[in-house]
Amino acid sequence: TNVLDAGLSEELSTPQAYAAIAERVTPGQVAHAVHVSADIDRHVQWLQAYIDMGFDALYLHNVNTRQKAFIDAFSRDVLPRLRR
Repeated sequence: TNVLDAGLSEELSTPQAYAAIAERVTPGQVAHAVHVSADIDRHVQWLQAYIDMGFDALYLHNVNTRQKAFIDAFSRDVLPRLRR
C-alpha cells in the first residue's frame, strides 16, 4: 500500500484487488517508498538522518513475521547508536 497512489488504494475493495495490483509492484518501487534493508548500518544512517532533520519521534514498522528478532536487533544494534 505504500507504493499505490492514494486514489487507487481507496478504490480497491477486496483482498483480491490488492493482490492483482501488487503483482505489478516492483522491488524498486518499494525501495523508493520505504526503507528496506538487511544492513543494520543503513538503518542507523536513515534513522539518524531523520533525527538530524529535527524529528523527535520515529515509528518503526517491521512487516515480516519475525517481530522478536526485529525488536532484539534494533534495540541492541540500532537504537544505541542514534544520537540526538
